[in-house]
Amino acid sequence: MSEYKAGEKVALILGASSGIGEAAALLFAKGGYTVYAASRRAKVPEGSKNIIPLKIDASDEQSIASGVSLIIKEKGRIDVLVYAAGNGLAGSVEGTSAMDALSQFNVNFFGCLKTLNAVLPHMRSRRSGSIILIGSVGGRVTVPFQTLYSSSKAALAALSDGLRLELKQFNIKVTLIEPGDVQTGFPDSRRVLNIIDEYKAEFNSALYNMEHDERTGMKPEVVAKAIYKAAEQSNPPSRIVVNFSFRLITFFLRLLPARLVERVVRSMYINTKGGSGN
Repeated sequence: MSEYKAGEKVALILGASSGIGEAAALLFAKGGYTVYAASRRAKVPEGSKNIIPLKIDASDEQSIASGVSLIIKEKGRIDVLVYAAGNGLAGSVEGTSAMDALSQFNVNFFGCLKTLNAVLPHMRSRRSGSIILIGSVGGRVTVPFQTLYSSSKAALAALSDGLRLELKQFNIKVTLIEPGDVQTGFPDSRRVLNIIDEYKAEFNSALYNMEHDERTGMKPEVVAKAIYKAAEQSNPPSRIVVNFSFRLITFFLRLLPARLVERVVRSMYINTKGGSGN
């Protein structure tokens, strides 16, 4: 058992085995936190210090409850919760079954809700805490053929906004991080559905462009710095778009008419005349 030490800060990070979650775990540990790095693999980042591996399946409510109970038993508190668990689903809306959609929401949205319900009673009793949820710019602007992923992140954004209002009375901070494209293993783990023939040309173009942008995006360490900064601030922003270019894009897209936004987004992802659509 790892006993709590006076002044010790405790962070629980879900999705900590790779990508943004792993980078955040390393940075919080470097900042002096005791980090419970939770994932299905319970992997500890290489060269880590002050990091405790914790096996949690973000789609399993009992797994989440058991993990949180262990932390409370050992440390008596959770100061920061970072929900970075997530997965991707690519395909057309037509042909996506309710079960496929549910599998997308199970981790990206419902897993977060289950984690909040396990953690919040402890933060609320102490009237203190910081919650960082990893959303997506795709939650603001729907990416074609990744519509269910965008839908799950839009739901997460709404959850974050409402949660912040409800928790203000308890001095619990809530921030939604919207990274944009990040170099992680996300493209390789994305689940691709069978595509109806009539959609294939545009789907192939969209998937090519999505994966290209993701593989050439920012490093996960950049996002981790934004997460850490939000956790340390006494009054962090409600939403943080990490990449400057994406901040500009989201700003201007809010000013444009909806039809023009659709044309811009379509031109970004769908080009069946070029090689990306073949």
